[in-house]
Amino acid sequence: MKKRARKFRLESLEPRLLFSRSTPTLTKTAFFRSGSTAIVGHAIPEDTAVLSHGNRPTDGILFTLYAPSGSAVYSQWVNVHGNGTYHTTSTVVAQQTGKYTWRARYYGDSRNNSVNDQGGAAESLTVLAAPPPVTTPPPVTSPPPVTTPTTKPTGYETFYGTTGGDPNGAFKSTEAYYRYDWSQIEPAPGVYNFSAMDADFAAAEAAGQQYNFRIMPFEDGNAGPTGLKSLPGFSFNFGGVATWQPNLDAPAVQADLDKLFAALGARYGAHTGSVDVGWFGPYGEWSNYNEDVPPPLPSVTTWNWLIAETKKYFPSSAVVTQADVSYEYNQPAYLQAAMSAGAWQRFDSWGKSDAWDAQANASALATMQASPYWTKISTIGEPWDVSSWSAADWQSAVSFAESARMAMFSTKSVAVPTAELPLVEQLISFEKML
Repeated sequence: MKKRARKFRLESLEPRLLFSRSTPTLTKTAFFRSGSTAIVGHAIPEDTAVLSHGNRPTDGILFTLYAPSGSAVYSQWVNVHGNGTYHTTSTVVAQQTGKYTWRARYYGDSRNNSVNDQGGAAESLTVLAAPPPVTTPPPVTSPPPVTTPTTKPTGYETFYGTTGGDPNGAFKSTEAYYRYDWSQIEPAPGVYNFSAMDADFAAAEAAGQQYNFRIMPFEDGNAGPTGLKSLPGFSFNFGGVATWQPNLDAPAVQADLDKLFAALGARYGAHTGSVDVGWFGPYGEWSNYNEDVPPPLPSVTTWNWLIAETKKYFPSSAVVTQADVSYEYNQPAYLQAAMSAGAWQRFDSWGKSDAWDAQANASALATMQASPYWTKISTIGEPWDVSSWSAADWQSAVSFAESARMAMFSTKSVAVPTAELPLVEQLISFEKML
């Protein structure tokens, strides 16, 4: 009986304990990592709230994000395990201008009352239609020293290095060409890693060469600039591998690119011979090659903007777009727009290649030669494997180069046969006259 009575007495106390529940406080903290404003197309920062003065609180907090229209656009339940700081993992992208507001509610338990957040200095975020104007490039370390002004790039161009296909020293290369993955250069929005570019720039300087480069969105083995996924973009497969490409038409992506262009121009604008407009498609070749559910192609307006941005920040360099088997060949309006802006054209399958490439090059060249802007531009020749070229192939390639007003060419560092060196020297002499 005593044990039962004791149990009865303890159970009789439970209702009274419920009436003495704690009332915690739920306070917002400064969760905005990007400042007090954002841009349409950017992700809304996470919400953070501090739960305090609770009696061993459990259950959870419901975070809700409200758009400027007043509608709830996102909610997330976060389990509570005591007093402390709790936050969301939201990646919601702003779709409206105006004030977005986070609200939070702790739902209570047997020892704690439910409570709404008591507000805080950082509960609302103003979203703007356009980014504030860029007045200075993002802070980066000092650019490499430049000793030589930029000149028109001509002649033989080495590929991914400062030496190439000149086994006998018969001709000197004055241009070095490199490519980089976008993810390597910009691992997060506004965060830059120029170490590889700095090293190549310095190597070209030391070799007496001008620097030439392309930044590619993705290639084999690279999933794209996934560190920029807070910006609008597209997911798809490239060669069976999950890949991501920013939406170049999106204002937020263009705002990010403008800052990157400014940083690149401040760092390499002098002594850079040419810059490829390589921001879309595999290898930056403006195609949907080997893509599963490919993203839509950027607009002509965006194409013109990218060319203008490159010219703006590299005013002394040749701006280069793709002429042959990719975007421009299939979309003639882009070729005409590029030529009217004075952009050089890169023949990516110059010389011996399969019949389709040869026809594409010939058709593209015919279109270019019929353009009123033909005399404003030059071209660059980039082959496939020249190691299989015959003497007739070399002669044909050089003839095509002269017809195409080719100012620069590469063999991708495959050795030029000794017997063909006089022909290559003839081509270089022609190129230097352009």
